[in-house]
Amino acid sequence: MRTILLPLNLLVSLASAVAAVIALIRPASFSGSSRVERGELFYARMYAARSIPFGLAAGLLPFRPGGPAVAWVLFTAAVIQIEDVAIAVGKKERGMSIGASVGAIVHLLCGVAIMRAGVRPETDANGGGPRVRDGADASATGAARTAGRGCAGGA
Repeated sequence: MRTILLPLNLLVSLASAVAAVIALIRPASFSGSSRVERGELFYARMYAARSIPFGLAAGLLPFRPGGPAVAWVLFTAAVIQIEDVAIAVGKKERGMSIGASVGAIVHLLCGVAIMRAGVRPETDANGGGPRVRDGADASATGAARTAGRGCAGGA
């Protein structure tokens, strides 16, 4: 299942970024109004200001090693999607609430997979303290080098 998370995460992240571009170009597409008011334009710009860069970051960062930092970006993206679900429920927008729910779940699963692929405490060959899964030293530098193999799984 983890092998499908990486492209699925990219898909939901890009969908969020594309929705923001649509909102930026056609603000009425989100509000359903026939005439765009200043408040709607402001909302569309604010939505795009966070969704485009964050959607790209959440979609592309898991392809690079980065360990817990990448996982926390995904956890933050999941929180943002959960906030979008709350907004959608309040507006009675079923499609938006389903899409944002799927996005939140995928971001969470991918973030958890990245965390699990990172540093795992194990006993080293000499019976000493914890070490990193691939045998590197357990220092913060060693952990940073080896963590974050991506949500597609890893060694």
